[in-house]
Amino acid sequence: MTESETIATEIAKALHAAAVLPHEKRLWSVERIMEYFDVGQTTCYRAIISQPDFPTPIKIEGGPLRWVCGEVIEWAERQRRVERHVRKAA
Repeated sequence: MTESETIATEIAKALHAAAVLPHEKRLWSVERIMEYFDVGQTTCYRAIISQPDFPTPIKIEGGPLRWVCGEVIEWAERQRRVERHVRKAA
């Protein structure tokens, strides 16, 4: 198997796994959270993850922290609703 075939196989496996597991249950890394919010690492830690109401991470033994995707998206939606409410009140 060539290197490009190996890479294609790994990508296909990852896409299949992502399609099978509902997004509400997928686990996100801090890098994925940075991508979702389109922010850098410093902003992600200081302005998002450090918020007291941000979802609690899951610590995988011997591995990095992970967050439940659905919880992060729900948190983001709540922030949008709060922002809209504040703008309307102003």
